[in-house]
Amino acid sequence: MDEQTWLLDDFNVDYTGHLSLAGILRFFAKTAAQAPDQQAAQDILDRLALPWTWMMTDLSLAMTRLPALASPLTGATHCLGNDQLHIYRDYSLRDGRGPCVTGRIAWLLVEARSRRPVRTRDYPADLRAILPALAGPRPAMRVRFRLTDAFAPAGDFTADFSHLDMNRHVNHICYINWVQDALWRAFPRPGEMTGFQISWLKEVRLHEKLHFYVRRDGSSYEVLGQKVDGDPCIRSLIQTRPALA
Repeated sequence: MDEQTWLLDDFNVDYTGHLSLAGILRFFAKTAAQAPDQQAAQDILDRLALPWTWMMTDLSLAMTRLPALASPLTGATHCLGNDQLHIYRDYSLRDGRGPCVTGRIAWLLVEARSRRPVRTRDYPADLRAILPALAGPRPAMRVRFRLTDAFAPAGDFTADFSHLDMNRHVNHICYINWVQDALWRAFPRPGEMTGFQISWLKEVRLHEKLHFYVRRDGSSYEVLGQKVDGDPCIRSLIQTRPALA
């Protein structure tokens, strides 16, 4: 695995002073950006001037604890392989006490303008060599559930300019922030987070509004964000345990 080390700063913690979900994603991105296989893959895309870009579709996290502000954090990552469409990359973070966060992200390469996925069989040969086929079964990462009467409304969010990335779609971190805000609106004391999954189903553009709904099932929560026409955009599953006093 390729490793990088940083100090946890106040930009990457939440209101409790501990590593935030957005911070986890930022540290994963920093780690991957320095990974030789990821750098080589991007170099190939740049050298061939391919009009492709990376799109995250599914994220799964497990947390034994969330480190506090000023903790040293070491990130590691490796490419798990591809299933002819998605590319899977595993990540981990550890602090001075040992491993604290593990994660897996499913990525697509998509055509920048049409947003259509590019299948791995259509990759250049040198890119296929860097991103090999999965050695085992395809990871089951898609979050699946349906909106029912058991879900409580948790407010609306509208995509504004500050939410957009360079492709003029809502940035992945904004969706995660919306999911957390929707959860806290519906359940102000949900407990300490131990697991987080999210699947991005539809991209959201400027000025589009999302309605959010939350359902509790014991120590787990389901969060759904959908457009005003009822089209689901994101689904998230959150596991918690009672917060320490």
